[in-house]
Amino acid sequence: MTYRRLLIAGLAASAILPRVAGAQAWNQQFGNVAVGLLAQSITASRQQALAAGTEPVPQLIVQGLAGYFQPGLEQAVRWRGTGTTELSLPGMAFQYGDAAAITLIDVVLFRSDADARHDLKLWAH
Repeated sequence: MTYRRLLIAGLAASAILPRVAGAQAWNQQFGNVAVGLLAQSITASRQQALAAGTEPVPQLIVQGLAGYFQPGLEQAVRWRGTGTTELSLPGMAFQYGDAAAITLIDVVLFRSDADARHDLKLWAH
């Protein structure tokens, strides 16, 4: 089953099942499964981005956000631009949502390289 079909099935079930008697326990189990799948998807997408190549936070962004984050954080965070269209968590956020960026633990994926290099507000999201 593809991620897209699994997501659609989960959304449909979460809308219908609360109305069914005794569905609370099933909803809890489904929620636990959904959380696990989301965590796996975030981790896998992060690994794919790192494998494809990431860059350190641009110096312009580091200077512009100085004082808003703990020192050294900019060294731990990496980014990758030119949003993906593959069937993945970031791909779906860029293709079907209006996301300009998505954070995957310590890797930020941007739809646009220009935004990644210059948009302070987007980095602060």
